[in-house]
Formats: sequence, structure tokens, C-alpha cells
Amino acid sequence: INLIGGYEQTLTEAVIDIFDMFTVRHAWNDTPYEKNIHYFNGWKTNKAFKVGKRVVVPIRASYGNAFIDWGRWRLDYRAGETLRDIDTVMNYFDGMSEYTTLQKAIEAAFSEGENKGESTYFKFICHKKGTIHLTFKNIDILRRFNVCACRGKGWLPEDYGAKAYAQLGHEVQ
Repeated sequence: INLIGGYEQTLTEAVIDIFDMFTVRHAWNDTPYEKNIHYFNGWKTNKAFKVGKRVVVPIRASYGNAFIDWGRWRLDYRAGETLRDIDTVMNYFDGMSEYTTLQKAIEAAFSEGENKGESTYFKFICHKKGTIHLTFKNIDILRRFNVCACRGKGWLPEDYGAKAYAQLGHEVQ
């Protein structure tokens, strides 16, 4: 009963964790006070406040590189765990339907000697330095993901998106 009761909170924490991975952990800002980027992986496509259609994420491996093993493309098991977390969250916003995971799609692409391909939710390109470029295929899932994460972070009111436009009150200045 406790597990069922905490399901929504657990899911919200997972959404926020993936949101942070896609945004603030790997966003790059070209401001004068952030010129020290030594040992920092950040990309201009990643914004710090919203997940865009395309994100770049470094994928961690147990040892060495997430995608290269002895000079050939191979997916590390720890990298597969991270990708599984991303798929699980996206599948929640798709209504828990059947899907092709990133892990299976990447392994299929690697078996053909390719470093890019498609899963149910993303188009991807894997790079030797251990990053993966993800492009969302379904904008509606991306929108719901952003709204849920921002609501979980307290950036939006709890009833955001729950009322029709006609039911919204008019503010008086």
C-alpha cells in the first residue's frame, strides 16, 4: 500500500531527475561570469529552464566509454540503465504503451555498424566521446514532460493546465 501511495511522488522525482539531466546539468551559458568551463560538458542546445526538441547528454559508463569497447561500437550496461530511465519516463507520458527502447535501438544500430537510429520516442546519434544527441519525435510528449517537471519543481501552479480557458479568472490591474 505504501508503494502504491508513493507512486506519484516517485514518478515526479524521476521526471525531475531526467529534466535536470536534460537541462541544468548540461546547459552551457555564454555569459561573462561563466567563462571557466574546464571539466564541464555543456551544450548550447540544452536550456536551463526547458527541454527543447533536441538535447545533448553525456552518458556515463561503468568503466571507460559508454559506446566504445576495444575499438568497436558497444553499449555499456550502466549506460543502458540510464537510457532505460529516460524511456520509462517518456513511456509514462505516452500512456504506458508498447515501445522500442533506446537501448534496443542503439544495440541494433551498433550491430549494423551505425552510430545513429530511432527508437519510439527519439532519433539518436551516439558519439565516441560518450555523448548522445536525442531529438524528440513526439512534441506532445515533450510538452507534457516539460509541464510535469516544471510543476514538480514548483515553477507552475498545481492546477496549471487543469482548467479550460473560459474558466480562468480575469486579473484586475
